[in-house]
Amino acid sequence: MCGISGIVFWDGRDVPRPDIDALWGAQRHRGPDGHGVWSAPGVALAHNRLAIIDLASGQQPMRWRGDRFVVTYNGELYNFRELRAELQSGGAQFQTASDTEVVLAAYEKWGARCVDKFRGMFAFALWDAGQRSLFLARDRAGIKPLYYCRTSEGIAFSSELQGLLALGGTTRAIDLGSLDLYLHYQYIPAPRTIFAGVNKLSPAHVLTASASSPAAAPSRYWRPCFDPDHGKTEAYWREALDHEIAEAVRCHLVSDVPFGAFLSGGVDSSIVAYQMSRLMSQPVKAFTIGFDEAAYDERAHAAVVANSIGAEHHCEVVHVNKYDLLDDLLIKLARHYGEPFADASAIPTYCVSAVARRQVKMVLSGDGGDELFAGYNTYPAILGALNGRPAGLARLLPAALRPADGIRARALGPPRRDAMAVHSRVYAHFADEQRQALYRPDIRRMISGSDAADHFQRVFDEAAAPDLISALQYLDLQTYLPGDILAKVDVASMFNSLEVRVPLLDHHVIELAGRIPARYKLFDDSGALAPKHLLKSYAAGLLPSADFDRPKQGFGVPIARWFGEELYEVVKDRLTAPTGILSRLFEPARVAELVATPAAAAAHAPRVWSLLFLSAWSDEWSVS
Repeated sequence: MCGISGIVFWDGRDVPRPDIDALWGAQRHRGPDGHGVWSAPGVALAHNRLAIIDLASGQQPMRWRGDRFVVTYNGELYNFRELRAELQSGGAQFQTASDTEVVLAAYEKWGARCVDKFRGMFAFALWDAGQRSLFLARDRAGIKPLYYCRTSEGIAFSSELQGLLALGGTTRAIDLGSLDLYLHYQYIPAPRTIFAGVNKLSPAHVLTASASSPAAAPSRYWRPCFDPDHGKTEAYWREALDHEIAEAVRCHLVSDVPFGAFLSGGVDSSIVAYQMSRLMSQPVKAFTIGFDEAAYDERAHAAVVANSIGAEHHCEVVHVNKYDLLDDLLIKLARHYGEPFADASAIPTYCVSAVARRQVKMVLSGDGGDELFAGYNTYPAILGALNGRPAGLARLLPAALRPADGIRARALGPPRRDAMAVHSRVYAHFADEQRQALYRPDIRRMISGSDAADHFQRVFDEAAAPDLISALQYLDLQTYLPGDILAKVDVASMFNSLEVRVPLLDHHVIELAGRIPARYKLFDDSGALAPKHLLKSYAAGLLPSADFDRPKQGFGVPIARWFGEELYEVVKDRLTAPTGILSRLFEPARVAELVATPAAAAAHAPRVWSLLFLSAWSDEWSVS
């Protein structure tokens, strides 16, 4: 796992060395095992290396056919040995045991379609000297990030937004439509970023740019497909899951360094850890963190699973210094994310990554199970609202989880466009009317003409799913998963120079999940709503001592209590300061309402955190 970056000038001028050094220098944490730079007229590629495979000869940027093809590559190809053998049978000769060299040989043979052959997580940039073109690619699920910006002179790219921001000429102009998306959803979905003119390459997309087509648009090479096979039984699907997940975990265990697993005690991470224990000859190193507050502590559940599989369990209570949170960790997060990102579970994700990194360089994680098997509470919330229940998520869930007339029919019936209005309300951190009231009049007028609000509707419409639940799953796979969950994990882990692999997001597992009927995912045998039913019943057969039917427990920290108690005065002062980005964008009275009393600050904690992050980000990157 690594950091990649580069600059291309279409007129062939030399890339100034200080510029490329600024790019890779901003990402040292992603590659503490070394760095490299390759340059030629008009192009410079850089690489920060975290060595996981082929420790001795996997240095990058890597060349192929002299300087005909050069790549800087971030990720792992889990089928690189099979591809290597296939390419060797066609005459390719390899000098290393690295999967990076396979990427180069595959591009020479198959061109842009090489990504169809790849099984893994990756983001890479490949310079084709013969065509004088730059090829950018990102893995199917969006596990690995890739940012880029284009000008009339060329293109620059980086694994993290802070790499591009290290370049003096990168725009710092806020895209107000993206700001609106941030306040609504707490993250900014691809291809947008907070900055006008800077983009994320979307998952499962490639981009080929050259002097003759500098503005070429990215193209999609794969998409999740929901085509359920209703002729199979639940028992059949449990057996199919066992086979496919075991094979995905086996592939993900390829490593030349010590590794382990994140273990929360939830169903997803428990399945991954269990499959690791079946495949490994030594105990799984499992890492769990806990907090003093019981509502945020899953140590007991994780210990049950760890004992069941004979894991070497490393369990640590994390004491987040509440005062350092605002003066240290928040600033670090703002720098590394490079744009506003308000999912507070980034805090414990950073903490568990730091704990794991003390012993290993790579871990497997259970991310992806909720999206693939309908595990989020938002699904019953949306169904309940469509069935006439209140739209507020907190008030809705207890009622929505009980069987109700019409719920099953709506879930398994054709997708309804009006579901998106409910989706918008359920997911909103600042609802539409709250954001409108929050903005100053001039900002409100500029945002009113933005197309940002249509982004999620467009993704929902393209799903081509046979039922509403599958369409909502598709939407989460394309937006929330890469934009929030995977972005959070990548930055928080690479912040600690730790590689995280996610076998449940192997595209073979994703494709299997797309063939499983929605009724097995969301309803139990009696027809009652039971999110993630199939996966939980499968896991219960593997680990019968574990409690997978307990209410879903988020991975977070008690910011509501902190903001309403010990940190109240500090938070109030920061949000109501008469200077800074908050005062320039928002009505002071509306912001003040969020922290008018300690009880208000606690009740509005997620919104307060999003504004604190926005303020810290603005200060860190000198954005006005």
